Amino acid sequence: MQVKASKLKADDVLFLLSLNGETPELIASAFTAFHRGNRVITCCCNEKSKLLLYSNYSLIGYKHSHQAIKEFEVSSRIALHMICRIIIDYISTYRKK
Repeated sequence: MQVKASKLKADDVLFLLSLNGETPELIASAFTAFHRGNRVITCCCNEKSKLLLYSNYSLIGYKHSHQAIKEFEVSSRIALHMICRIIIDYISTYRKK
């Protein structure tokens, strides 16, 4: 991910999806792209995510605080799924042809 972020062209956008927004590789990629002048869009379910520090735009979904298995982050990703579906539908409908 960091290699891809360092090879973005001037007009490229980095779009990141993360449940908690604390994945080190994603944070490093956002940092790289942001400081290179690329637009960074983050979609996550944590309004205090470190990713947001390096994002020009952010979409914050809801994440239930209950975790069924404490050792793993297995919260529902339904909010991310819905946001992604809306974005994909929008792009497929309104993209330049």
